[in-house]
Amino acid sequence: MAPRFIPPGHDRSAAHRDHSCGAVHFVYLRWITSPLRCSHWHPHEPPIMRLKTRGPRAASLLLSLCAALGSAPASALDLSTRLGALAPADQAIDDSVQTPVALEASTQLDGEFVVDLVISDALSMLGTDYQLGATDDGKVDCSSLVQRIFRVIGLDVPRTTRQQVGYGEPVELSDLRKGDLLFYRWQPRNLHVAVYMDDGYILHASPGQGRVVVTRLTPSWERRLVAARRVI
Repeated sequence: MAPRFIPPGHDRSAAHRDHSCGAVHFVYLRWITSPLRCSHWHPHEPPIMRLKTRGPRAASLLLSLCAALGSAPASALDLSTRLGALAPADQAIDDSVQTPVALEASTQLDGEFVVDLVISDALSMLGTDYQLGATDDGKVDCSSLVQRIFRVIGLDVPRTTRQQVGYGEPVELSDLRKGDLLFYRWQPRNLHVAVYMDDGYILHASPGQGRVVVTRLTPSWERRLVAARRVI
C-alpha cells in the first residue's frame, strides 16, 4: 500500500492513524479472502459427515447431535471418571464395579456417536431415586429410565417393559454392544429392563437399591435374561 500524501497544515498524527487503520483493514481483507496454506498444503475434499437416523426423528436427532458437538469434551470423558466422581456422594455404583468401559466420542456423526450420546445421558441419571410407575423428573422406574435415556436422541421408546421387549430388533448375546436393552425376569409376572454398557456392565433403575445404579452382570443375572433388543 502506497504512503498517503499529507497536505501542509493538516494534522499529521491524525493522518498517520488513518493510514494505519487503512493498512490493517487492507491486510484483514487479504487474510479473509486468501486460503491458509503451508509448504505441505495440497488441495483435498472436505470429509463427508454421515448421519445415520431412522424415520421422522432425523430432525430432532440432528439438533441433539449439534448441541452435543458444542460440548464434546464432556461426552469424551471415560466412564470410570464419571463413575468415580459420583460414587463417593451417591454411592450409586455396586461394589462389584471394578473397571468400567471407557467411552469415546466419535469423530463423525455416525451410529457410534449416537450410542455415546445415549450412554452419556444414562450416566447422568446415576443415583436418581427409584419409584414404581414414576413419570416425573425426580424419580424413575426401570422402563421410564430407558424412555428418558433414549429421548435425548429423539427416540420415542414405549413406556412399559411389556411394550419395550417387542421394540427394536432382536440381538444375539454374542453381538451385544453399548445401548442395547436387556430384559430380565426376576418375578413371574414382571420384566426388568437394563441398558448394556459394554464389558459386562448394565445400567438400570434397581428396585432393591432404590436408585439408578451400574451393576456387573453375574451368572444369576444371565440365568434370568429373557430378551436382548437393539433400538439404535
